[in-house]
Amino acid sequence: MITPTFVVLIVCFASIALADDIKTNNGKEYKNATVTRVEPDGIMVRFSGGLVKIPFKDLSEELQQKYHYNSEEAQKFAADTAAQLNATNAIANAKQEHQDTEKLLQQVMIFAIIKPFHYGKERTTASIQEYAKFGHTFYDGQWKKVGEQFTGVIDEPMPQYYESGDTLPVALYKIGHTDDSSRDALYTLDKEKALRALQGANH
Repeated sequence: MITPTFVVLIVCFASIALADDIKTNNGKEYKNATVTRVEPDGIMVRFSGGLVKIPFKDLSEELQQKYHYNSEEAQKFAADTAAQLNATNAIANAKQEHQDTEKLLQQVMIFAIIKPFHYGKERTTASIQEYAKFGHTFYDGQWKKVGEQFTGVIDEPMPQYYESGDTLPVALYKIGHTDDSSRDALYTLDKEKALRALQGANH
């Protein structure tokens, strides 16, 4: 024996599956169209031109009733969909911004051994020797000098015990030049400071 609920499901499935001509309120007509999915705010239709979603507001009252249109449910569905889309876009934008930021930082980053020789209250002047890494990872490869040693300024104070200098290269970010006559290259060890400087220079 077929239950009433099962009969209703059969009827609904048939109404969705059968091909028909669908005409919107503005006169656009979809010939031999098949409704593939019903959503609270409209119907998904497959026709000769492809797949399209037709909002219920563009359909006649007869078709709205046929597919059980409810304006409150449609508004809630549209709001939820917009919120999900905004969240997805925000995540995608954040990832893209992170990638762009990392690329920007890589353009101003060097690895170097620094040996301070003048300790200031705000900045440290040091001899800087750039190095490049040759190997599979940061730890198991070999460091090789790049170019000649030069004088640069680190845009933060360093304790006196740093006098002996680094024995391994550290990441330095170039953020400009000193504003005195020497015009020495200005670096920072602080990634966030470098990012703020780059963002300020781009605005």
